[in-house]
Amino acid sequence: MRRALALGPTLALALVLAAPVGAQPAASSWQGQIQSEDRPRLAGLWRAWTRSLADVAAEPGGREALDALGPVAVPPVEPLPGRPVALASDSLPGVGDYRCRTIRLGRRDDGWPRDGVLPLQTGPWGACRLAAKGGEPLAFAMADGPQRLSGRLWADGDRMVFLGALSLASEAGVRGYGDDPDRDHLGVLRPLGAGHWRLELPWPRWQSELLLVEIRG
Repeated sequence: MRRALALGPTLALALVLAAPVGAQPAASSWQGQIQSEDRPRLAGLWRAWTRSLADVAAEPGGREALDALGPVAVPPVEPLPGRPVALASDSLPGVGDYRCRTIRLGRRDDGWPRDGVLPLQTGPWGACRLAAKGGEPLAFAMADGPQRLSGRLWADGDRMVFLGALSLASEAGVRGYGDDPDRDHLGVLRPLGAGHWRLELPWPRWQSELLLVEIRG
């Protein structure tokens, strides 16, 4: 397995294409971990972006609020010919302590937020951490706040895929992805600049249509 990881992209692609049609994703990959009902949520990331930004922009002061957030509120650009298809090593977040805040976007059909409130809610900055253990995927965890997100990150082309769950400060222990569908969160992490990243989590079960986690070194 270690030798396969070192193969060039052309040979690796050939091996994938030669795999049996019925082959299942490896359990060590995010494709082997994601719940079947979550695949449409991840595939709908762009729709979550467009709908949420439209909801905010339609409200008085919404466009100004988005502009004030800077690059964290700018939707991603899909890879085009000539663009890198893999993250540069210096753009990956490393193990260590960071500052994070949540940004909730969009107006849900269940009435969040209430009428007259801008569908853009920004939380305070708090502590978060990235850790690694052996050959396991990078682990992300928020240490502060009433709702704390934690999970794993897998490199995936020009992004990292996140699978995790939300735990409440009043609860003992930390929930893992797959423990409770209502708490499961998934999405992608992208670099925004030096020491600056963004987790994009589409269609969370609570309080927004798109949840962003801004991460700074």
